[in-house]
Parts: sequence; C-alpha cells; structure tokens
Amino acid sequence: MIALDLGDLPPQTARRIPLTTWFRFRRAVEHTSTVLLAVERQSIAGSCSSLLIKLDLKNKYVQAIVRAIRAFNFHPPTRNC
Repeated sequence: MIALDLGDLPPQTARRIPLTTWFRFRRAVEHTSTVLLAVERQSIAGSCSSLLIKLDLKNKYVQAIVRAIRAFNFHPPTRNC
C-alpha cells in the first residue's frame, strides 16, 4: 500500500497536482498488487480514481473510526527512492 495523505492541505493547494500526475500514479500500480490510497478533503484525483469513498465526519461510526485510527498513532516506515 502506498498512502498519500493530503488531508491537511487546503483543497486549493491539493488541486495543484495535475490530472496527468494522478494518471501516472494510477498506471504505476495498475498491474500490481499495490494499492494507492489518497486521503483528501475533497475529491481531487477525479476521473482517474477507481473508487471514491466519502466519509461524513458527522456520522458517529465514522467519528469512532477516526478516533481509533488516531489512537493507533500509525507511522509507516519511509523509504528513500
């Protein structure tokens, strides 16, 4: 899994990523078992997305999931390319 966390960026900043870049990301993983997960405040990747999951933070179940994730304090290992 490759996770790209853009959740802290204002949507106007995240929209600066060209659509061609999203298609390059998609092509890089499309014939592999790798999942590219982009976390965004708004849908930015557009038509290149294979699946869009929209979470409503007003929903009590979603709030519980967010609290659990934050409590887990997950810091994935990083690699220099």
